[in-house]
Amino acid sequence: MKGFWPLLAGVTLCIGASALGLVLVPRIQLGDLKPVSGYPKPLSPLAAEGRRVYVAEGCAACHTQQLRPIDVAPATNRGWGDRRTVARDYLNDEPHLLGTMRIGPDLTNIGHRRPEAAWHQLHLFNPRSVVPASTMPAYPALFEMKENAVVTGGPPAPPGFHLAPTHEGEALIAYLLSLDRSTPLPEADAP
Repeated sequence: MKGFWPLLAGVTLCIGASALGLVLVPRIQLGDLKPVSGYPKPLSPLAAEGRRVYVAEGCAACHTQQLRPIDVAPATNRGWGDRRTVARDYLNDEPHLLGTMRIGPDLTNIGHRRPEAAWHQLHLFNPRSVVPASTMPAYPALFEMKENAVVTGGPPAPPGFHLAPTHEGEALIAYLLSLDRSTPLPEADAP
C-alpha cells in the first residue's frame, strides 16, 4: 500500500498532462478559427445525409481526407490536391473523417478532381469500370433499376431500363462532390 499513492499521483499527472497537451492547448490555439471568405461552406442537407452514408458504409477505413505537408508525402504529386489540409478545412466537420489508412486515394478534393456525378455513379456501381486497378468493393445496393428515361451516363443496364442511384446513393454522390478543399488559405503551403 506504500507505493499506491505515488503510483496514483503519477498516473493522474500523466493523464492530466496528456489532456492538457492534446485537448486544451489545441482548443486555445484553434478555438477562435473562423471561415475565410465563405470557406468552408456548410454542407447542403443532401450532402450532410451523404456524409452519414459515407460513415455507415465505412469509406473512412480506406480513404483519408487529409493531405499531408508537401515535404512529408507526395499527395500533391499524385494530383490529389494543390496544398496540404489545415485546421480551417475541418471547421464544419463533426466528427472529423480524417481516416486511418490510405488504401484508396485521398478524397479531400474528389469533388474538385472529379466534378461529374456520372463518374461517381459508375465508380460506386463498378469501381473497376473507371479505375481498372481499384480494390474498392462495388456498392450495387446504392442503385435501383428504373424504366428508361432520358439518362446521361450512369451504370449500364438491360435495354429499356437504367440503373439510377437510390436516395442514399444520390446523397453519397452529393457528399463526394462537396469535397473540395482547393481554396487557397494563408496558413496552407502551396507548391
